[in-house]
Order: sequence, then C-alpha cells, then structure tokens
Amino acid sequence: MSANELEVFVHLSGKRPTVVPAEPTETLRSFLSRLEIENDSPHDILVFVGECDHALTGGEDSHQPADLDLTLADHDLDKHHHIHCSSCPEIETVIHFAGKELSRKFSPAATVEVATQWSRVNLRLDAAAASEFVLQISGTQNRPRPSQHLGELIQVGECKLTFELVKEMTPQG
Repeated sequence: MSANELEVFVHLSGKRPTVVPAEPTETLRSFLSRLEIENDSPHDILVFVGECDHALTGGEDSHQPADLDLTLADHDLDKHHHIHCSSCPEIETVIHFAGKELSRKFSPAATVEVATQWSRVNLRLDAAAASEFVLQISGTQNRPRPSQHLGELIQVGECKLTFELVKEMTPQG
C-alpha cells in the first residue's frame, strides 16, 4: 500500500463489507468500475459516502447520493472510509414493540444502532430500561450488530426492513 493509498470499506446490499485499496485521485466512477459495480445494472446503483446519523438529531435523512465524477479525495474518503452501494435511495424501516409500530425511512448508510436509538426515543422508553432492548429482524432470531449498516441487511431490489424491538438476552453465569 502506497503512502497516499486509502483503505475503503465497500458496503453492498446483502453482503458483508470488503476493504478495497484506492488512490485518492481516482474518481468514484473508476473505483466502482474496478469492482465491477455498474450504474447500468438491472437496479440502478446509488452510492453514499460515510455514515448517516441524521435520525438522531431529529431531522430528516439528507444523505444524498455521491457524485460519481468527483475523486475519492473530493468525497473526503480519507476521513469517511466507507461507501455504500444500494439500489435504494432510502430504506423504509418498520419497528414493532408492545403492540406499537414505528416507521421511518433511513439512508442505506445508517447503522442498526442509529435505528435502535431512534426507536427507543420515539417509543419513549425509560433511558435505563431502553439500553436492554435491541433490534431483531422480524420472523427471525437475527439480531444484527449495532455497527451493521441497514443497506447490508436488504437484498438487491428490496427497500424495506421490519424489526422487533426485543429485550437483549444476556448469558447468566
């Protein structure tokens, strides 16, 4: 790896992230073409740089797709290190808890932790009790890692996730 080379975490729908070396001077388009991620695939690919936590500040997600003709340096990838490739401009996220249902659209670059914190606040859970609850994908026993991005949890062509907010089971010892 050269002194200027970047390590970029590439996140794709339904897959674990991969680390790809990149030069700061290459465009996002050329970087993606090396990975054989095409914008003319059956599902147009949108690319988001960095992570999105706008939901925690009370505002709407304003995470816009990146300009593919700008360089990696222009996108500050030396600071962000993550790109998210998704066919969804946003992911409709539904969360069920105690007979209540919350719904919100998140950027594919939002983490499970952001969605979890947002749901705890909007369900008005007591702060002490809220930390005991985690998101579990509805109809499964799958509890994604808090650092996992929502875009990784969907399959190509799908733009909706449904979760249950459940009490985290801790091992008794």
